[in-house]
Amino acid sequence: MTNSLLQKITTEAETRIAAIAADAQAAVAEVQTETETVIQELQQNAKVQLQKKKDQIELVANAKANQAAKIAIQAAKREAIDGLFAKVTSQLLAEAGAAYVTRYTARAQAVLPKDIEVVSVAAPADKADETKEILSALDINVAATADASVRAGLIITTKDGVYDVSFDRMMSEVRPSLEMELVQTSS
Repeated sequence: MTNSLLQKITTEAETRIAAIAADAQAAVAEVQTETETVIQELQQNAKVQLQKKKDQIELVANAKANQAAKIAIQAAKREAIDGLFAKVTSQLLAEAGAAYVTRYTARAQAVLPKDIEVVSVAAPADKADETKEILSALDINVAATADASVRAGLIITTKDGVYDVSFDRMMSEVRPSLEMELVQTSS
């Protein structure tokens, strides 16, 4: 009987050990499943956060690139417009002879009122002959004074005021509207 009791105790012990091992294995499997679920959720959340961060970085980089491109385009336009005006300015300042006389006579006739009393005339020193022709065409009998600040055209001082028919004055009047037209047509 001792042998069968020992056998029974051993069998019961083995059964209990197997049950405890099975419970432990089930508990480990449950913990493992829960851990894997948590890991998957963490990985998914990390992936979503990483994608959001990546999208934000791309958005900022694209915005900066677009802004830099717009600034570069505007700088190129400004440079082209300034170059164009510099070329036109040099061509008009180099103008002489009949074309010069015609341009500034017409401009003076457009701005001068009738029956004015001219006090003085300032003109460029290198355009003395052309200035005499302009004054003759305008019926002004005052000798012009050479003035280094007048690059082309004339500045006529009368008893009623000053009439600036100089190149610089004309350019300052037309440049803003011409620049806007150039910018709009090059867009």
